[in-house]
Amino acid sequence: MPLTVDRDATVRRFPVAASAVAAAVCARAGRSLTAQEWAGFVPALPYREVCPSATARVP
Repeated sequence: MPLTVDRDATVRRFPVAASAVAAAVCARAGRSLTAQEWAGFVPALPYREVCPSATARVP
């Protein structure tokens, strides 16, 4: 898993597997994109529900 270090020595790790990225985004957003949002951000792919649980949150 890639790591970055900021000037203030903050270390962050970034998931690179698609499922890990989706889980992190869903946890932060707490919901899937609407069909309209999907069309704006991911127009090349057909709409689908990505975040199965709207209650997920990042602590």
